[in-house]
Amino acid sequence: MMGDDADQNHDEVFILEGVICADNVNRIESECRAFSIGNMDSEERRRQVECALNSVMPWNDEHFFRINLPHSHPFESNNSADYRHIIADNMGATTRVCIGTSTFWCIPSLLKIHCKYFERHIRRVYRFREGADLTAVGFRAAYDWMRLQESLGNDIGPGQVVAMLHTAMQLEMRALQTDCYRFLCGAHFREEIAFEVYLKALKYPELEALRKVMLQRIGVHFLAVVGGIHFRQMPFEDVMTLMYQDSLGVNSEVEVFSALICWLAYRPQEIPKLMPQLMECVRFTLMPLPVLRKLWDTSYLSSSPSDPEGTLLGAFHYNFDIQYRISFAITIASLRLLQPIRREFLKSLKDVADEAPREWMYDETCSYHLPYPKGPYTHVMDSQAICSYVSQRAREFQTWPRRSTTNDLQTMEEVPAELECREDEDPNESSLIELQALFLKLNLFLPHEGDPQPPELEVIPLEDQAFLSETYVQEADGQTRGILKELDQNVMPQLRL
Repeated sequence: MMGDDADQNHDEVFILEGVICADNVNRIESECRAFSIGNMDSEERRRQVECALNSVMPWNDEHFFRINLPHSHPFESNNSADYRHIIADNMGATTRVCIGTSTFWCIPSLLKIHCKYFERHIRRVYRFREGADLTAVGFRAAYDWMRLQESLGNDIGPGQVVAMLHTAMQLEMRALQTDCYRFLCGAHFREEIAFEVYLKALKYPELEALRKVMLQRIGVHFLAVVGGIHFRQMPFEDVMTLMYQDSLGVNSEVEVFSALICWLAYRPQEIPKLMPQLMECVRFTLMPLPVLRKLWDTSYLSSSPSDPEGTLLGAFHYNFDIQYRISFAITIASLRLLQPIRREFLKSLKDVADEAPREWMYDETCSYHLPYPKGPYTHVMDSQAICSYVSQRAREFQTWPRRSTTNDLQTMEEVPAELECREDEDPNESSLIELQALFLKLNLFLPHEGDPQPPELEVIPLEDQAFLSETYVQEADGQTRGILKELDQNVMPQLRL
């Protein structure tokens, strides 16, 4: 049951009061002490008091402060003008809704019309726990929607719309839920804004579906997310949802693999359990051949000075499915070298499915990005370069041209949204040091200059391939005829005896 309904006194007698209760007064007084009084003019003093009020009651403003007052009896309207006046000034507000230390005076008929919860539970006073049941910010936005019936606009921030949707779900406001979801499906909520909505929705278990939708819209903001302070703390299920997306904005699949190693290195005790599932999200066939060879060699190691506990290497060493996928990817990469023409390469695959590329993006300032990445992939990178780039993207997010996956890569129109860099996404110095330490684990899986190099594959021209194929058929036919002749002359007579 939401709130403390079981303990509420339906006939409670209360003293008529405004919005600010004693607890809020004490908190505002504490906030005001932080300001210097000195020789301050009235406007500056008013501004600082407003700042103190907003920090204590972010759901409040001057207009709502004026109309959020109790009335002794409901008001009746005889025409549309009276009704608009009652709604605009919140007249006839006889129902008290308490959320934590915040108090709202509401028109009871509005609550019953729009909320199934209030329709079932009829009383003069309602009490809810802040956060666990409702939030004051969300209820204020929802109550404004009840009164004014205005459509949601882009001036509503991610935190407010998420709180409003949570309120609508808790109070069973179907119409407001529909409006919120329609609003969140707009083009405004994508890339960086989508990740902000995801972060706001994390504290509400009821909004799991919204979180998954927002993760599907991260797109070219992916690397900025990886370099930020929130990625390594994301739940496992959400990381899986994010990594499965075709729309991730990367220049190489190695960046996706690096993000997963970083996330796993943050929780070493869970690596044996979670690594096999996370590796299913990695498209090994889109990796450069040198990286695949290094992964293959690493899969046979059980320990290394860079991984003394053997958690990462052990998960690779004992997982035959990962080894099989790496072996298969090496075969695919080798075929790409032998068949440089894409049509011939796809024909050689026959019934084997080729993994779809991600939404490739290119940054000319990145040391390892390629303008047009396509198979066979030839990226050259190390953990330091990847860590440096993702941390830079986290500090200074930019919009990038989106790429299609047709024929590996083609140009699409530029992302339209102009997004500002958010201060709360900037990794501080300690977070950056932690990120660098996590990316050091990536050195286990990426090739180095001192690694032994395998012999280069010989690419045979098409005309030579046809000649070699014909010669092979002739030689095989001659050998087959010789074997049959030997059977007829020597083996079959002995069997007849």
